[in-house]
Amino acid sequence: MALKPVEGVLMRRLIRSILCASVLIGGLNATAGPMTLAVLDFENRTFLQAEKYAPLSQGLAEMMITELSRIQSVHMVERRRLKELLDELKLQQSGMTSGDGAMQVGRMSGAGHLVFGSFMVVSDNKIRIDLRIVEVETGKNLKAAEVTGKTRDILSLIKKLSGKIVNDLSLILTKEEAGQLERSGTLEINAVMSFSRGLVLEDQNDINGAYAEYKKALEIEPEFEQAKQAIARLVRMKKEQ
Repeated sequence: MALKPVEGVLMRRLIRSILCASVLIGGLNATAGPMTLAVLDFENRTFLQAEKYAPLSQGLAEMMITELSRIQSVHMVERRRLKELLDELKLQQSGMTSGDGAMQVGRMSGAGHLVFGSFMVVSDNKIRIDLRIVEVETGKNLKAAEVTGKTRDILSLIKKLSGKIVNDLSLILTKEEAGQLERSGTLEINAVMSFSRGLVLEDQNDINGAYAEYKKALEIEPEFEQAKQAIARLVRMKKEQ
């Protein structure tokens, strides 16, 4: 049956409305997924004994990745994936600033935002940690934060900064996720250093050396979660070989 002119106009308007609604809903669904973040290795700004504390560049970044990975609304790019991209581009991760190279790594990793961190050990028992959040698409600095505390409180400092990232990016947390970020904890700096040296060795494909450092970290701090995860990762890697 043929439609009358008026009915035809109304039908076309209805179809257009449905199509527009579909596009809108599709766009909302596309943006409702997890936000992708990448945390680069931290820059070492320590003046005295800088070489001694250099492994913290990897250690602090990995600890922050672990904390943010607990959040369902965030997808974290693994350090190993970032290293692969940096090796491909022949760039060094540690100390990288928000230049073209960093933005390229961000785009290749699929990250919408990059977290740049730095640290300064000002004495054997005190550390300052800074970070910046950069939007990959525009290269703009969105937020910056800083914490200072005792080295034995590194885990709590990382949790505090992770909480600031959550707030600055308006991420939604479950009660359990919020509780995990609020939990404080202490770690012996020697355990954190062993864990960090393990990451350096793992980056160099020295699996046995890395395993020994992770084990040493656990001997000092038996409940060191990141060290446990690192050992489990190496065990899986050996089984897959």
